[in-house]
Amino acid sequence: MSHNILITGASGYLGGTLLARWKNANLPSYGKLYALVRSEEQGNQVEKLYGAEPLILNVSDHETITQTIIDREITIVYYLIDAYSAKHQPAFIKGLGEVKKRTGKEVHFLHTTGSKQFSRHAGVSVDQALLDTDPRLYDIQKAAKSRHKFAAESANTNATIIDTAEAHGVRSYIFAPCLVYGPGEGFGNQTSIQDVDIVRAAIKMRRVHKVDMDDPIWPVCHIADTANLYLHILRKILSAEEIGHGKNGFFLASSGSVTWNKVYGAMAKALAKRGLVEDGNVVQADEEVLAKMGEALGVAPDEVQVLLGGRCMFTAEHGRKIGWEPMYPPQHILDVADEEVESIMKGLKGRSDKISFPKTTAYEASQKSYFAQQNSDLQPSCVVSPDSAEDVSNIITSLVTTVSALPGHEQARCQFAIRSGGHNSFGGASNIQHGITIDLRALNTIKVLAPSTDNGNKQTVFVGAGATWGDVYAHLDPLCLSVAGGRAAQVGVGGLTLGGGMSYFSPRYGWTCDSMVGVEIVLANGTIAHWDEETHHPEWLAALRGGGNSNFGIITGFYLRVFPQGPIYGGSIYCSTDTIDAQLRAFAELADPKAVSHYDENASLITSFGFAGGKGAAVVNSIVYTGKLEKAKKNGEDSQQPPSPPAVYNAFFDIPQLFSTVRVAPVYEISLEQGSFSQNGKRQLSVVTTHDATVPMLKATYVRWNTSLTAVQDVPGIVWSISLEPLPAAIYARAPKGHNVMGLPSDSEKALVVTLLSATWDNAADDTRVEETAKSLFAGIEADAHELNAYHPFVYLNYAAQWQDPIASYGPENVARLRQISREVDPTGVFQRLVPGGFKIPQ
Repeated sequence: MSHNILITGASGYLGGTLLARWKNANLPSYGKLYALVRSEEQGNQVEKLYGAEPLILNVSDHETITQTIIDREITIVYYLIDAYSAKHQPAFIKGLGEVKKRTGKEVHFLHTTGSKQFSRHAGVSVDQALLDTDPRLYDIQKAAKSRHKFAAESANTNATIIDTAEAHGVRSYIFAPCLVYGPGEGFGNQTSIQDVDIVRAAIKMRRVHKVDMDDPIWPVCHIADTANLYLHILRKILSAEEIGHGKNGFFLASSGSVTWNKVYGAMAKALAKRGLVEDGNVVQADEEVLAKMGEALGVAPDEVQVLLGGRCMFTAEHGRKIGWEPMYPPQHILDVADEEVESIMKGLKGRSDKISFPKTTAYEASQKSYFAQQNSDLQPSCVVSPDSAEDVSNIITSLVTTVSALPGHEQARCQFAIRSGGHNSFGGASNIQHGITIDLRALNTIKVLAPSTDNGNKQTVFVGAGATWGDVYAHLDPLCLSVAGGRAAQVGVGGLTLGGGMSYFSPRYGWTCDSMVGVEIVLANGTIAHWDEETHHPEWLAALRGGGNSNFGIITGFYLRVFPQGPIYGGSIYCSTDTIDAQLRAFAELADPKAVSHYDENASLITSFGFAGGKGAAVVNSIVYTGKLEKAKKNGEDSQQPPSPPAVYNAFFDIPQLFSTVRVAPVYEISLEQGSFSQNGKRQLSVVTTHDATVPMLKATYVRWNTSLTAVQDVPGIVWSISLEPLPAAIYARAPKGHNVMGLPSDSEKALVVTLLSATWDNAADDTRVEETAKSLFAGIEADAHELNAYHPFVYLNYAAQWQDPIASYGPENVARLRQISREVDPTGVFQRLVPGGFKIPQ
């Protein structure tokens, strides 16, 4: 009877070591070996190194997981990921059960839990030894009451797996690693999580601390012995020998126990030898120290004791009963502490170029690069700068496997922020206090792709999530290509695209997000997935079109549709505010709310009226025309003079000007000028509303703005500007219903205006004054809109203030759709709970 075997977690510490020892394990014959991986790169590794066939699957896609197991007749599954919840395991078990029905073979599910689930952290009695052969283990775990929700969740997970497996006729095994040490042998993670945590906390404090008042013991095991027990269980299964399973299938991998104080002492000596701590002594941690250790580890203070201490009397007997013998005695962890620290430090050093800490040059450079000073004011514990999707996957895997990522630990400090260009206007949108900031700016690859069946025979460009629109235009302009991207050069591709995106080309091609035909995304479980609008989860891709940058995963790259484009006609026309009535009439005429067919799809316009302290007020019309221009004529013949203004802008050119920068220039150059209106490093605020493009409504907005000036005009460094941006039906009619989630009907002919307040000032002391004035201003504008029957509920996410709720403005149907997709792709809610920045899905 030949078994096909699937291993998950192939790049992990345990999974990698298991695979590395596989070929020399002298196993009985079996069919095929499969390895579940997160990317093609990992797939190439497991195939090349271990001869395993890679399966690139998303464990959240339960239907595909089940069907894959059935189609490949997999009969043994090693589950080496997510010990704490039972979200995904039932899909594997269900598939195994179906294979058993079809083939008659016994099928097996080996789940990896942890010794913490059998410790006093979990509410298990530690008065005497608890054998892994104890027939009461299942009941003991179910009855245990823990104050740590993660332990209760884990115990419930073990019980759920046993019960689910029994219901489907699957043999289950609960495998419990303990304090594992030693160098991993796989291609991925090669260091122990627990030992690394001891070192990280000690380096932070310059001293090793013990976290328990007593001197408790804990089981230990070398990584090689841990992997060998897994292999020995497999050997028995392949030989069709009967071994304990189900409620009698608990296996602890442990050679014996040592006290935590001895572990701390051995590590302290090794760290002191390298000058990483003040001396080799171990001292008791108090509450203040626990808080600082928690900051270093990214967890709440009370979780430090869970990670680095506690009593566990769980004792290994089951493995020895079936013939497993560990090579290394428990004392060995103390004997090799020096080598362990050396290995850990090499691993940390190898990643140090991507991790920066406070007071380092890289950290300070990241902090200073934000658009809004409110983001720069926040101080993350560290900034991580990945340069590949693999890096992002490893970061996410590390973050969400800490106890703080589990349900009930929303307030733990292992929260993180996601930053692309960092061009948002409120604190916490793309940075975080005390957490970890993932800075994607090194993911800035730009590559034009030829049309192929993979991209629907459309020409596309792949753009890394950390690139700016200036980077994109600088790359595409020489190729006479462009994309419906952002209008300001310094704005990041990631945030703008996922928030919708208004472009010079929007009247012709729709929102920026509507040009997104695919993404590379890292999910909460570390899977690197590719979604597209043709075959791979088009419904999930649609959720990203307006759904924000922090709700489903970390997008590492975008596939955007490109089109032929040469230089464009554009620039800014400056006028005095006494022309405002003519300006607003011209604006309403261009926006033309009567019919979509009346709007020139090549015309882009922003009309702003602004005040700058010390300079006064002005009106600025930023115009861009992306269509073909008529050459200037002289005596009926072509002239070398600049082309005549497109007729759509005639009304604006008829208004007296102060000066103008309008000319024909590459898209990149125009985007630099647009970006010059908003400089980094100041305190920033943006607020937005939407209403009809009628002269009475536009005039009411101007009057409200002009009246509000008296409240802020003496604020140091103040710039107080309203921008009117046409939102004609030509933009939102480009995409069919359901293509994005922003809720604007594709069959409407109603033209709207997005009204944006942009405020800049110098001092934090004026924050409340500026914000309260802005709230009052927009309350007035929206009251006028209601009175004039011009109000529209749409809130454009990229311009929204922190107190606004843009996703709710998409309507109940789209909000429900986003909630459902969030549950499908992120069932444990990592991005809803651990990423506080950005706009979340209303619950």
